[in-house]
Amino acid sequence: MSLVEEKKASPVWWIAVIALLALAVRGIFFLAPSLDSDQAVVGLMGMDILNGHLPLMFWGQDYGGSLESIVAAGFFALFGVSRQTLYLSPTFMSLFYLAAVYLIGREIWGRRAGLVALFLASLGPFYLIWHSVLPRAIYIDTLALGVWLIWITLRALRKEPGARGYARLCAVFGLVAGVAVWCHMLAVYFILPCALVWWRRDPRLVIRPSFALMMAAFFLGSLPLWWHNLATDWSTYYFMFHPKPKEPFWQSLRFIWQRSLPVLLGAHYFALMGKEAVVVPGLSQAVLGFTGLSALAGLVFWGKNLLKRVIWGDRGDGSEVLLLTVFTVVLVFGAMGLSSSGTHRYLVPLYAVWPLLMAWAFDRLQDRGTAIKVAGWAGLAAVVVLLAVGVYRISPLGDPTLKPRYEGQTALARDMAGFLASQGVSHAYVSHYWVAPVLTFDCRQQVVFVVSRKDRNPDFERGLLRAKRFAFCEIGDPAVPRLRDNLLSVGARFQEHELRGWRLFYNVTPPPEHPQALSPADWRMEAHPNPFWSPRAVDYNANLGWRTLQGQKPDQRLLVDLGREVPGVCQVLLFNGMAEEAPHRILVMGSADGRTWDRLVEVEGDPVPYAWTGGDKLVALRFDNWQELRFAPRNLRYLSLEQIGHRPKWNWSVLEILVGQAGAPKPEPSAAAAWLRQELGKGTRVWCPPGLAAWLPEGMRPLAYRHGHPDWLPGYLQAPWLLPPNQRLYFAVESGRAGYALAALASAGWRATAKTAHGYSLITADPPQAPAAGPGRQVSLRPEGPAMSADLGAVQKLRALELLPPEGQALSLAGLRLELSLDGEHYAPAPFKALWLPRLYWSGLTPMAAAPGPVRLELDSPAARYLRLSRQGPPLPPGLAVGISVAEK
Repeated sequence: MSLVEEKKASPVWWIAVIALLALAVRGIFFLAPSLDSDQAVVGLMGMDILNGHLPLMFWGQDYGGSLESIVAAGFFALFGVSRQTLYLSPTFMSLFYLAAVYLIGREIWGRRAGLVALFLASLGPFYLIWHSVLPRAIYIDTLALGVWLIWITLRALRKEPGARGYARLCAVFGLVAGVAVWCHMLAVYFILPCALVWWRRDPRLVIRPSFALMMAAFFLGSLPLWWHNLATDWSTYYFMFHPKPKEPFWQSLRFIWQRSLPVLLGAHYFALMGKEAVVVPGLSQAVLGFTGLSALAGLVFWGKNLLKRVIWGDRGDGSEVLLLTVFTVVLVFGAMGLSSSGTHRYLVPLYAVWPLLMAWAFDRLQDRGTAIKVAGWAGLAAVVVLLAVGVYRISPLGDPTLKPRYEGQTALARDMAGFLASQGVSHAYVSHYWVAPVLTFDCRQQVVFVVSRKDRNPDFERGLLRAKRFAFCEIGDPAVPRLRDNLLSVGARFQEHELRGWRLFYNVTPPPEHPQALSPADWRMEAHPNPFWSPRAVDYNANLGWRTLQGQKPDQRLLVDLGREVPGVCQVLLFNGMAEEAPHRILVMGSADGRTWDRLVEVEGDPVPYAWTGGDKLVALRFDNWQELRFAPRNLRYLSLEQIGHRPKWNWSVLEILVGQAGAPKPEPSAAAAWLRQELGKGTRVWCPPGLAAWLPEGMRPLAYRHGHPDWLPGYLQAPWLLPPNQRLYFAVESGRAGYALAALASAGWRATAKTAHGYSLITADPPQAPAAGPGRQVSLRPEGPAMSADLGAVQKLRALELLPPEGQALSLAGLRLELSLDGEHYAPAPFKALWLPRLYWSGLTPMAAAPGPVRLELDSPAARYLRLSRQGPPLPPGLAVGISVAEK
């Protein structure tokens, strides 16, 4: 087609008409804008930007830039905060995508192809239109920036290297590529094929000054990503190279072919199965066939251009960039095993090629005979009808349920926030992630609804822990009665209100007593099953614990003998590790004499159980989970914890158990935070519970370290909470747990001092000094009744014993008893100091030992030839050996 013919056939007003069509198609969804939590987070980040903050990455992630939220903030400033103005952000980015699609089509094949590509991308498919209006955080941004990278590459291919404007194209490409990488690492879908073709066209590019300009612009565009990583210990690198579940390469390719392509092409709805999944029976299959034929033709003709580019470097019409982009998307998707996500959104970048492929096929057919031209028009009409039907059926015009749902959701947020605000509540827990951010956005943060197990925005969690009043919101059965029972099980007092099917629990107050953790030194533990593991639940070590091995079922129990009758017992605190390994339904019984038992607590645990922090707030931690059980103070010696529920897929684990006695001072986190700032300064890291951390500046809060998961750390513990081993550490724990924390530090050999104020104890801990000598020769122990003994062969002055269990086992230091003898007949107890290895773990409420062993017993150099080792409770494991360290002569 000549230039004159193109101008006649493609007046500017056609572009305007198609642009209006694109806006109209997208505008339909503004009538009843749907919103899920991921999308609401984009809006909440935009509101955060309006308040003077600038989040660089999507909340809760170390990838996914905040470009869409920055654009949304601009529209919020102009038109106010609403779902409609939030939709303007992806719609705005989609217009950039449409413009580039037209320019690419015109650049390669002419205006007719560009207009057809623009028309198709404006109309659908429905999955593209969704991503053009729904604020999905990064996907439309990556697509829009990617097509502009393709267009810039095409412009560069048309220029001689070093010609006027070439350096400018290099700089613009680098800048756009940098912004794209910040938005999402999947920008590699576009950067890699463009860079390969560009390099083949200009092999000397890397030694030209324009390449330095390109790289400088790239780092400028990706600067927010680098800034984020410098501030977070290279968290994006850690995320990318940390092992993640993925599916095999061929399985991912099958996912693309069988599941994704019918959805991406607008032939199937992904949320439906069977016949209802087909958008238009018969037509859907026909369009898939037409698209498949177009793809085969494109593979042949575009493949020729790719071959020319590979051989000669300066030949090819530019379609080879599109073909290479498709190859890159498929190969990267398969290599990363992204089908494990079960989503199609990682394939949205294929829309950079689809409308151009269809436009190219139509354009080729129009250069043939009349019959073929008619066939081309018929194929285009079939595609257009399918796209229009697909978009219509999912829009508010075709789905009458969307508008009532939208109105109901916004009314719920308004009414719920209004009632809670009238009660003085500023923050409320909601257990459902897919609800909480939507409520917060729809009520314009009049009340912040916080995801109870872990919110994407830690500031929301800290805000709740600083709030004067907080609440819980739950819906449905059995969730509502279970939450009520859980609040009662922690001793909370509260009021209830029902609103639109939701149950609101407000005016939540803690029990009056503040527990003091008892020392477990004289406790005796029994358990069923696995009684030999029961001492692990009281050994100050997070790595070891008592646990079942066949899932959770009735008649599993743990019995605690406190050694004496203790007055004012009011608390049992279980460190479960992962929340899934908390007891499904637990019955706690208490007795003063072992004969008469009282029911103290019975509760079916929430999916993520709660514990008090800061004196008057509840916190639920998915990992490092603590479950608190409270009851009226009473005199007790025995506690029975029995599992009476069913959770067959998860074991019941008790890594540590704390028992509390009334009488500790009330924690005052606000005053304690001011005291810590004065004592330590704002730049000193303090390991403290969430209720206190919420009041500290960022530089003082506990820090999750970025390091790998060592082999000796079990999967139910989190490697980022392994503490630095060779430096002074500061802990601020509630005074009621200070004794336990000091004992836990001492059990790992750390030297600690403490000072107390405002209900908290500031503990300064220094790492242990290296032992004078490691273990010497190894001696096997032989059974001797319930004990194990050894003959050392001669009288020796013992400095230390290192207990070496059989391979694959671990020995707890709890309840150990050592006796020594010179003649093998008369044994005397030998005082010792039992120590774990010095590595520490921060459990969220208190420090603990982290390594599973071996246990080291340090002695004051007593003379002995015979030793006998026993344990209070279950016997020692057979095959135990000791490493002997003797004093120097």
